[in-house]
Amino acid sequence: MKYIALFLVALALMVGALAQTMPCHAPSFVSESVKPNLLIALDNSGSMGAPAYWSKIYNNRDTLWFKSGAPPRYYGYFNNDSNYNYTGGVFKASPSGTWPGWLLNWATMSRTDVMRKVLVGGKYSSNKLIAQGRNSWEKRYYKGNTSNYNQFSMTVSGGKTYITITKSGSNPPINATLSNSAVEVASPPPFRGIIHQIADKDQDNNWDDNSPRFGLWLYNYGPGGTE
Repeated sequence: MKYIALFLVALALMVGALAQTMPCHAPSFVSESVKPNLLIALDNSGSMGAPAYWSKIYNNRDTLWFKSGAPPRYYGYFNNDSNYNYTGGVFKASPSGTWPGWLLNWATMSRTDVMRKVLVGGKYSSNKLIAQGRNSWEKRYYKGNTSNYNQFSMTVSGGKTYITITKSGSNPPINATLSNSAVEVASPPPFRGIIHQIADKDQDNNWDDNSPRFGLWLYNYGPGGTE
């Protein structure tokens, strides 16, 4: 009798082990599995409207010092390896462009811009990426001594970011200026963020059958947040 009891215990353990080799991703009483739903809730209030990048404070301003070698790289709407001209109300990439893309990313991008770029490729409309900050700020770009620099002044109006660039000294890093120009970047589709890469892996602009369904919800706790 003792051996029979031991055999039954061993058999029960074996059956249990076999059952665990096929784990169930849904409760056993659910006859049909449902595709996952993912809601991403992002707070864009407070400091999310501030500059995405800070370098070094000099004369009470954020400053970037770059003298030689490979330039730094900053994530944003501009291509780090391209130069840009401002024409027709937008920044357009050009091999002979005046403004380096890496520098424009450093100067113009807000934290909200970077967040949008990562998730959905950016705020996109009519073949343009549109920068959307909330606060005003100033930055300076030095390449030699402190007498020669470019100053970048960012303002916001109507939900868009505007840039004014001035030059100072006899030999500024970039011998050009811009006045109250909307930070909009010519960018033909496709524009893709992480959500697109997960939900549309074959890049046919249709939601993949086996992909999760995403919801992206941006909110702020008070006035001043971007939509």
